[in-house]
Amino acid sequence: MISSVDGDGRSTSARKDSTGHRPGFRTSQFVARAQAILDATHGLLANRVYLDSRMTVSDPTGTLIEGARERGELRIGLRDALVPFTLYARSCDTTLGFLKASGSILDDDVVQQVVDACFDGLAASGAVPAGH
Repeated sequence: MISSVDGDGRSTSARKDSTGHRPGFRTSQFVARAQAILDATHGLLANRVYLDSRMTVSDPTGTLIEGARERGELRIGLRDALVPFTLYARSCDTTLGFLKASGSILDDDVVQQVVDACFDGLAASGAVPAGH
């Protein structure tokens, strides 16, 4: 049995199949795709042509970020260096591939969810961040 806690703090259980996993959970496919994504990411970071191309878009990206900041489209208080690195990190993030590989969410919904999480954050509208 797998025990976990639901959103209300109640203990829940689910039966495991003969492989030790929940029925329908395609672990081997998921792990294989995750590894392929990680391998591709490492390959990109080791690829000089890719890194040179990324540097080529660095200045135009910086110009776009500066314009967005001047128009008030970026949250006040974010450091300048954080924004391009966040965009770069999202482009290498495996979340999109993991969610698409799971097959539980339509591709268009996966893309929209990742974009929303990146640009709108995870906190509910009007939520007060911890420590504020």
